[in-house]
Amino acid sequence: MSIKKTYMHSRINRLDDNSRQIAAEREIRTVKSLLKNFYDVDFKKFKTIVDYGCGDRFLENELIKKGFDYKGFDVNNFDFNFEPAPLKDNSVDLVISLAVIEHLKRPEKMLSESFRVLKPGGCIYLTTPNWHFDSKNFYNDYTHITPFTPNSLKMILTDIGFRSPNMYPGLRCKHKWFYKGKNRFRKAFFLFPFSGNNKYVPKFLKGHARSIIGIAFKPYKKVDL
Repeated sequence: MSIKKTYMHSRINRLDDNSRQIAAEREIRTVKSLLKNFYDVDFKKFKTIVDYGCGDRFLENELIKKGFDYKGFDVNNFDFNFEPAPLKDNSVDLVISLAVIEHLKRPEKMLSESFRVLKPGGCIYLTTPNWHFDSKNFYNDYTHITPFTPNSLKMILTDIGFRSPNMYPGLRCKHKWFYKGKNRFRKAFFLFPFSGNNKYVPKFLKGHARSIIGIAFKPYKKVDL
């Protein structure tokens, strides 16, 4: 087994079934909340969802139960750095990509492919470590290659053609106040001293976030760059 496959095998077997379900429910609730609170967009409008870097496909069951058409791709399906996604142009409503772009030598390829397959008005939702708050840990994962800050992630999405990309702290299921303001990333880092997997800590102290959530939309009309 190659090093890459060994790493991926370990990554997709870290959570038991119950933990995967809880993680999926929280991720979906977070997407729904951010879209509603900051864009007045109903998550239900996105019928076709593609999960880039799906790992153990932990989102699949929850999304299918809710009536969505789910397609998941990982590194064993095609090379995100160089190969096109096996999807038609303008065929997808929502692209989700969780903790993937930091592993890529050419993240612009995957993001460009996301733009290509999205329908006009479609949305991309992605996460990645925030270099400002995670630089000391970033390269502790030997598969991490490309770091991002909120500004650099916003810039690459803009350059690819996405409309009005916005960056949020990588919190899950928090009140919208925590996702707002120029100090929102500092709030996510300092106000929650414990990570969400510590069962001995009160819930209101959990959520410590060193990551970015990026959301952007494909415009309805072509944008000249």
